[in-house]
Parts: sequence; structure tokens; C-alpha cells
Amino acid sequence: MNYLATSCRRSFRWKHEESVRELRQFAKDNDFKYDWFSANVPFWLEIFDRTGLRNRPIRALEIGSFEGLSTCFLLKQMPQAALTCVDTWAGSDEHVGMSHISSIEAAFDRHVEPWKDRVTKRKGYSYQCLAAFRPEEKFDFIYVDGSHHADDVIVDAIRSFEHLNVGGVMVLDDYLWRFYPRDAENPARAINGFLRLVEGRYRIVMTYRQLALVKTAERST
Repeated sequence: MNYLATSCRRSFRWKHEESVRELRQFAKDNDFKYDWFSANVPFWLEIFDRTGLRNRPIRALEIGSFEGLSTCFLLKQMPQAALTCVDTWAGSDEHVGMSHISSIEAAFDRHVEPWKDRVTKRKGYSYQCLAAFRPEEKFDFIYVDGSHHADDVIVDAIRSFEHLNVGGVMVLDDYLWRFYPRDAENPARAINGFLRLVEGRYRIVMTYRQLALVKTAERST
């Protein structure tokens, strides 16, 4: 696996510093309550540039949209993208006790309003929504950021990967995140297991707190 050298990270941040500031100002101006995404901006912009995603018509899938900050970033950065968003808009384990959870879906709808013609909402659990996709429904970019429990992560990763076009990019969130006391329940265990299952069919393009890969082959029959 060809990982991006850690030494490149500082140059990414400097190169895209203004884009980070712009997104944080956008979040402030539009009353986002949480920002768990803007730190990813330099890495995502590098991924977009390296894979040529930014300025062509693509279909994108986001599993886990919450208030829509990553959604808005994608829609702004990919002006020709059609984006499908999958979420329960009810929060996950790590959101228990947080304020504003009951208003998250309304906030999402308000935030994506300027791009609503390019957004398709699929409300429900990701495993149900992914199972309902037709086999021919394919995407060029997929962001997996739903439930972070390992059981859910591996299902989301495997099912999403089957709907990713060859040459398409998948980003898996919180690769190094440790919320659950047992390591086996955290995302890394699921992501590593997924990578073993699809070995030979992907190329890793970046890893840090997230992991990004390009699909290189369909499953052999």
C-alpha cells in the first residue's frame, strides 16, 4: 500500500489554508453548531486534485451528513456533482446527550437549500438505504461517515465499495478514532478488515485520521 508521506501534511495545510478559513467562516455565518470536518479540507482538496474529481460531472454519495458541513463543502467544490445523502438525522452513539440533535435534519435542509436541485436525501439507516440501491447505481466519490461502531463501518464500507465506479474515490472517516473502550469496536478494526476483503481491488491514496482509496477493479466473477 502506497501511503502519502507524513512529511507532506504541513505543506497541504499551508497550500489550502485559505480554503479552511473560508469553510470555517461559512460555518459561522450559517449557524452550524458543530465543526468536525474543516480540518479535513487540505487533504480532501489534494485528493480532488490528484484524482481529477473537481471539475467534471460526477455522482457522489455521503453516508452520514448530520448538519451538512461536509455536504456543503462537496457541493461548493464540485459544481457539477449530484450528491446523494444518507442519514437518520437522529445522531449516533457519540451524539447522545448533545444539544440541538432534534433540530439536526432541519439544519441540514436549511444549509443545503442553495444546492437542493443537486441533492437527494435518503433518510434511514445506511444498511437499509444501501441495500435498496439498484446494482447499477454507481458513484464516483463516496464518503463513509455514518455510525462509527465497527459492525456498522464494515457493512457501510463493503456495500458502498460495490457501488463505487472503478477509478472512483472512497474516503472512510475516523480511521484512528477511539471512542469505544474495546479496540475491536472502533473504526480501524473494521476498515482494516474491509481492506483485506477487497485486497487487489484498490489503491490507497492518502491516510491520516481518514483513509482515502481509489477503486482499481471490480470483483472477479
